[in-house]
Amino acid sequence: MSENLVASNVIEVELYADEIIKNFNNMYTETGSPVQPVVIDPFVKTDISGIKNIKSGETITVKLAQETADKLKAKLIYLQVQNLTTNSKDIMGKVAWSKYFDFKEQPAKKLTTVAPNGCIYFEPDDDGVINAQTIKFDKEEDDILISYYVVLKFKLKDNCGDVQKYYCIIDPIGQISRDQGT
Repeated sequence: MSENLVASNVIEVELYADEIIKNFNNMYTETGSPVQPVVIDPFVKTDISGIKNIKSGETITVKLAQETADKLKAKLIYLQVQNLTTNSKDIMGKVAWSKYFDFKEQPAKKLTTVAPNGCIYFEPDDDGVINAQTIKFDKEEDDILISYYVVLKFKLKDNCGDVQKYYCIIDPIGQISRDQGT
């Protein structure tokens, strides 16, 4: 598997585009939707194994590899972050998430939403890149385990020559933790 982490906090999503083009029209798969995207982890070239550590105070950047964007005409739709930490007392709202993400410094055209289910959503900027600025904290008990869903769409011609739009999801796990200087 290729390792496309440009920096520790940059996730460059690269897919096996040729395999998707070759196989998606010959597989029993749905096209997905923004609400129920199709899981495509087997087609992810970027190493998403293990738990990615994100140091508090860093900006999490998600972008598509250029070849993936070009071959599939792919675009990021949103980044969904969900709390997996069991010591949380309740569903996280905007106040609870503001301990981990900076809502004040977001670009004006970028939408960040905290949903009633406790998930936080980040929309890409005009360049198709998602940036989520985390807040610096020092207490180990503030570390949080998260799942982050990268939702994207792309278009493929089917066997009849018609264009199908697919909504897909990649769902790795990460942790936002205090910076221990390592």
